[in-house]
Amino acid sequence: MTTVGVYDRLAQYYDVCYADKDYVAECDFIEAAFARFGQRPKTILDLACGTGNHGLGLAARGYEPCGVDRSAAMLARYRDKARTKGLSVELHEQDLRGLQLKRQFDAAICMFDAVGYLSADADLVAFFSRLRTHVRPGGLCLIEFWHAAAVLRGHDPVRVRESRTEHARLVRISTTTLDAARQIANIEFRILAWEGDRLVDSFAELHAVRYFPPEELCSMLAATGWTLRHLCPSFDLDGPVDATAWHLIAIATPVGSPATGAREPS
Repeated sequence: MTTVGVYDRLAQYYDVCYADKDYVAECDFIEAAFARFGQRPKTILDLACGTGNHGLGLAARGYEPCGVDRSAAMLARYRDKARTKGLSVELHEQDLRGLQLKRQFDAAICMFDAVGYLSADADLVAFFSRLRTHVRPGGLCLIEFWHAAAVLRGHDPVRVRESRTEHARLVRISTTTLDAARQIANIEFRILAWEGDRLVDSFAELHAVRYFPPEELCSMLAATGWTLRHLCPSFDLDGPVDATAWHLIAIATPVGSPATGAREPS
């Protein structure tokens, strides 16, 4: 079994691995968040966009997403899917720390805990600072992240998941160790792909994902020119932020934006 770079090989199996993820409901949540804070965005910057499951869903609803990802393999899958659906998409291969599109968007999203791949404080500061220049005054940004309390309370050291397509079977073995001092979950994804009884692919990818106490991530946003508007469990605007919520979403707007929406975070 070979070890490869992040998403170099996993990209081709990504949509099979997450076929049970409810992207329709997640896009519903994104729209509900916009409405909660009085937003009617047209252009949406989709950060760490992956294979485009949020972006394509939003494009089908009439939005104009612009996807950014550092993985050429993931973007290639995105383009193929967009072509099949007859959708036109704007995609950029960039590292979030060096985000540079030279224009502003009505809103931005960074979903599925992708911000955790920026494990150093300096990387997060660089990203949030650059993102601040890409969202228009009054625009919203949604950032999903791993909640430290939930990760420490009950992560699975080993998880095995099996997915099937019409002609193949995919086994993904996730082995996770925590570096508590650095708040990093080191995850080895081992992929075994079968066609019938024949093993056709086998490799491992190593992923280092940071988890956050919400106060820490929100403080970084504040230090880089953002105002926190709301904090909630992923895809539940009114749910409690407690140790059972593995994924959280911070909703922020650039400092100096006009105040809109019904509630400030509690």
